[in-house]
Amino acid sequence: MIDSDALAEALEQGTIAGAALDVFENEPNVPERLLLAPNVILSPHIAFASTSARDAQEDMVLGNLEAFYAGRPVPNPIDRS
Repeated sequence: MIDSDALAEALEQGTIAGAALDVFENEPNVPERLLLAPNVILSPHIAFASTSARDAQEDMVLGNLEAFYAGRPVPNPIDRS
């Protein structure tokens, strides 16, 4: 987590050149200073949705199903505690 106000200030003062953000403190609300900043790239919390990420999710699910139906422990169990 970042301090949105501190980030906006650092961007405005040139302390850092830019920022790319996919997650925000109070989603779906984006702080106006970041929303209007010309040196900020914003995306709607979809970085996880790349083709390679989806392929990895599919492989994980299939691996869990194969292990379950073969009577083996699943590689990625859910902790229900």
